[in-house]
Amino acid sequence: MNLLPARKILTGTMLTVLLLSPFGTSVFAEEKSQSDSSNSVTNSINAEDKTIQSVQSNNDSKTLIQSTEKEESNDLTSTNDELRYKALEKEYNITLEEVDHWSVNYPDYTPMNILKQMGYYHINANRQTLIMYAISKDDWQPYRAFEAKYTPLYFEIVDGKFEYSKIYFGHAIENYIFNNGLMGINLEKPTSENEVHVKELKSYIEKFKAAPGIVPYVVGLNHREDVALQYGVERPKKDFFNSKYNNPKVMAEGRFE
Repeated sequence: MNLLPARKILTGTMLTVLLLSPFGTSVFAEEKSQSDSSNSVTNSINAEDKTIQSVQSNNDSKTLIQSTEKEESNDLTSTNDELRYKALEKEYNITLEEVDHWSVNYPDYTPMNILKQMGYYHINANRQTLIMYAISKDDWQPYRAFEAKYTPLYFEIVDGKFEYSKIYFGHAIENYIFNNGLMGINLEKPTSENEVHVKELKSYIEKFKAAPGIVPYVVGLNHREDVALQYGVERPKKDFFNSKYNNPKVMAEGRFE
């Protein structure tokens, strides 16, 4: 966001000119006496206006160059859809058809050119394209391989395939319990109000049990021995709390750092 110069002339014997650059840093003009302020202030403001315009021009040129480089890139970061599709096909050994292509066609979404300028377009576009491919081909492996780059601890490789880990389901269960008020709920005695949520929680717990990987500490599921026994799940190993897995980012973000 470009900020226009903010000018304030103080009464009295002293004068201060404050300018905010496009980068948000403050530049203060040297204080001058009021007797010669008329010409000097005008010259100072004009000079600094030119400086700001020059910085903005250089910044715009740099942004344009970066945008062009991203557009012409042949890898997954390309903002050119055709080039990016080819990179996806090569990376995951798949063939994308028109039905798998994704674009922003709805007014509620951030405009595509804005996403490209922000540097987020290719990540979301790749994700959405692989989801559409998974749905049309009933093959979620490319999508999981893509997500594993960003959240590696949410997956385990079993027989050469990416499977969701206990850390992934543990995180999902912890959020589900807190968001739906299911702490300590008796799964065998649901009420009419929480019956749907309890059924979903039971499904999550079964997936947690079957999932590969280490057993994390999950509040509401296995944080106490009696709770873990109630839900029929394992508790974390004793050395878990002294390991690198005992880190908030492991559960929340699926990675160590």
